[in-house]
Amino acid sequence: MKIAKKLIASAIISLLIGIAVATPLLASELNIRPWVKHVQGPTADFDLDVIYANFTAQNPDVPITETSGPTINYFAVVNVTNPSDYPAQLLMTDFWAGQKIVNTTGQAPFGVTDGNWSIGSGWEAEGVWLDGIWYNVTWVDGSYPHFDENGTITESPFPAPSNIGHWMEGVQLYEITIHNNLGTTTNIYLNMNGTWTDVTGKITVDRPEGQCYTMSGTVADYMLLFQPDKNSTLNDSGFGYCSTKNIWVGEDTFDNLFTPGQSRLIVVTGSWDVRKPWANVNPVDILENGSLWLKVDTHNSLVMNPELGDNTFLDTWSDTTLIQQITLTKIGNNYIYNKALLDNQIFQLDQYGVEAFIT
Repeated sequence: MKIAKKLIASAIISLLIGIAVATPLLASELNIRPWVKHVQGPTADFDLDVIYANFTAQNPDVPITETSGPTINYFAVVNVTNPSDYPAQLLMTDFWAGQKIVNTTGQAPFGVTDGNWSIGSGWEAEGVWLDGIWYNVTWVDGSYPHFDENGTITESPFPAPSNIGHWMEGVQLYEITIHNNLGTTTNIYLNMNGTWTDVTGKITVDRPEGQCYTMSGTVADYMLLFQPDKNSTLNDSGFGYCSTKNIWVGEDTFDNLFTPGQSRLIVVTGSWDVRKPWANVNPVDILENGSLWLKVDTHNSLVMNPELGDNTFLDTWSDTTLIQQITLTKIGNNYIYNKALLDNQIFQLDQYGVEAFIT
């Protein structure tokens, strides 16, 4: 049965099913999640600087196969500073090290012109005008559309659970750019009550534009997530060269608060076994080259009540990205970048292994 268009009018929604006319339903009866308005507030744009990095190659001469290869250990120290007048909590630190890191926002990865590739992203808006009708209520099932290499919507291999569908004020949109043997096309889709419809050229919306980066020749890929619940059941995870570690914050755990003007040394340390198919380039060869690109991302939020009332919230979060090229000095199987330690100095770590102190 086909569900027709839904519009909010005086808090009442008339729901039409098929050809028959149903009794009008109150918005409360549909349990619609209200649209949450966001107002930009003050932020703390952290300053970042990698002051030390040490990459160690174990078994560097072992050929890379699916079951054998070298192991890369890494230890990096990032100087994180809160230059603002507000206290802020560090929520995430993401660390990349590789042969090449490129900002590919809205582009093909590394400017690829051959082969098939696609870039897509979804977002929500308060509403859109389409064919003279204001759409601002829709049914969502918790997922965005999945496309094949020809740009046709297909069933997702990772469907959303069937019990999370709900009505919401606002609309979902998805933009997809696809390159294949027919050329490059960009289309915008609108979720119309659970059906993703191509509305390219028919609507005008403001799209939040984030930054997208691509790395080749991976040497390290590590994320620290600062979680507020020390009793959480979340586990550290990793596959291939990617690792994620949860750091519990709060009372009797790590203190992730940065006071105004404060600088702290945050540690990123991990390892990975270099195996196929994860290593398209041997990271030992990259380290031997003596030059490495780093990317560090942090996400933080000010310590203040974001609720303004009437489903309106103050946005006080901030993202910072550092792209930094470093030169390595080889000492045995260690490849070191150092602009922090003197010959008689070392890093002393806190009990959580997150913050370093120079002694």
